[in-house]
Amino acid sequence: MQSLLELAAQAAARALLHPTTEAMVQQLLLAQLHGMPAQLRRPVLLAACDLRLLTDPTLAATLCEGLTSLSLAGSSLLSGSRTALAVGSECGSSLTNLNLARVVQLQDADVVTLLQACSRLTSLTLAYCTKLTNAAVTAICSRAAGASAGSAFSGAAAAQPASCGGPLLQHLNLSACWRVDSVAQLAVLTSLR
Repeated sequence: MQSLLELAAQAAARALLHPTTEAMVQQLLLAQLHGMPAQLRRPVLLAACDLRLLTDPTLAATLCEGLTSLSLAGSSLLSGSRTALAVGSECGSSLTNLNLARVVQLQDADVVTLLQACSRLTSLTLAYCTKLTNAAVTAICSRAAGASAGSAFSGAAAAQPASCGGPLLQHLNLSACWRVDSVAQLAVLTSLR
């Protein structure tokens, strides 16, 4: 049985995300969301995630500082770059678990942005992010070596497997990232504790 708070959060999320909501009404709702207490914004975010209909403005308005785990899996309406910026700026310092599976607009540069902002990540799921390439893996590997994440795109030699994943990353899922070759995946797999 769902609590009243959960039901209210689902209703608010549906109202924010309904495709026939006019732009002016959605802007008004987003403005109200900014003033909403954190204890209500979190359930609205979770309900919107469950509905898999999050948009970038809604995500930015509902994210809260202090989140440690966030699953945006299957949220196909999210753009990669705006999502990475919103997640990184709002909850990057506390986030330890991030699931972006099937966020199909996510690109290598977005992974770099997330890695720069989310220094405490222990688990990162990027399954079915089909625009990712070996450059994203190189960025993950260079994180531990203290290399600039931007250098992941310089075409420099591949990172050493022992340094992959950063000091905290223990789980990385790259399933069905078709543009990431098996050698790059093996480098990461052999380095995770």
